[in-house]
Amino acid sequence: MSVIKDGFQLLFHTTPTTTTQGSTFSVDHQQHLLLTTEVRQLIAKGALEEVPRDQQIAEPGFYRPMFVIPKKSGGHRPVFNLKRLNQFLEPRLFKMETLAEITRLIAPNDCMCSIDLTDAFLHIKVHRAHRRFLRMVFDGKAYQMRTLSLGCSLSPWVFTKVCRPTIHFFRQQGNRLAAYLDDWLIVGSLAEETRQHTQRVVRLVQNLGWLINLKKAQLEACQQIDHLGFSLDSQTMQAA
Repeated sequence: MSVIKDGFQLLFHTTPTTTTQGSTFSVDHQQHLLLTTEVRQLIAKGALEEVPRDQQIAEPGFYRPMFVIPKKSGGHRPVFNLKRLNQFLEPRLFKMETLAEITRLIAPNDCMCSIDLTDAFLHIKVHRAHRRFLRMVFDGKAYQMRTLSLGCSLSPWVFTKVCRPTIHFFRQQGNRLAAYLDDWLIVGSLAEETRQHTQRVVRLVQNLGWLINLKKAQLEACQQIDHLGFSLDSQTMQAA
């Protein structure tokens, strides 16, 4: 798949106007501290890179601010403010599994496990030629994303598209698997069967280079599980 090999190319209906120098955006002291940490972490993860001044001139970019929001599970998450960029992108309609479809996978007294992919969008590289459209200036330095980011309207579509072959492979093996972006649910008739299927999914996902959030994952088979903000119960067959 070209996206895996070469990186994703943004789908523009109109190419946005670019500039050789972005503006520093104003944030309060707390946001600045959080952003400093997140920028360092993104660089360490290979998701963000500094853009030298000569490259800014040779390859004019599209600059937008980044901010930090709290995660429900604790900690913080960096988000690019790409509302303006999204106006230039072609919309892509795609289908994600609904709660009704997920619950139809579950039979009475089934067992369930779940995994959560860490930094899901950061697993998808952006094509070298299109990283200039994902730039920001922070502390007087220019940076650009090397990967997809929260805030880009195409990120969920691309991520779902990239995951689809892996999900299809598991289903062909007879596994009952539901995937909603980075939240995956594995269902089986027996606890040991479900555990083995989950271990198989984890091994392949890790072999693909993806990271699993072990703190959020439920790797022990159970009949009641929290998934997508709902409590799924195979004994009562209810989702609350």
